[in-house]
Amino acid sequence: RKQEGKMETFLKSFSPANLDSRKGLKGPKSEQIEDAVLNWYNEQMALEVHVEGKEIMAKAVELNRLMGGPITFVGSKGWVERFKRRHCIKTKRKYKSLAKPRADPGR
Repeated sequence: RKQEGKMETFLKSFSPANLDSRKGLKGPKSEQIEDAVLNWYNEQMALEVHVEGKEIMAKAVELNRLMGGPITFVGSKGWVERFKRRHCIKTKRKYKSLAKPRADPGR
């Protein structure tokens, strides 16, 4: 209630006239690279191949080079994290179990 006036002003700023002048949600700078990497990732998942962030990064750089994308594109960790967030991708590391199996499970 303390900031009710501020809230009303904020909500009024979203009138249809003001929405045209506002920036939209930012997307990827190169949608072609984004789509190519996503297609590659989906193919790997269909083949049940585990893909980690480093592999996504390397493939993105490779596809950028093959497609003649921007020279400045490096496929940084930040780019990979945003790519995964945009496409709801969760990559988890696979760890070997450190626990030793029991010699005699009947005991």
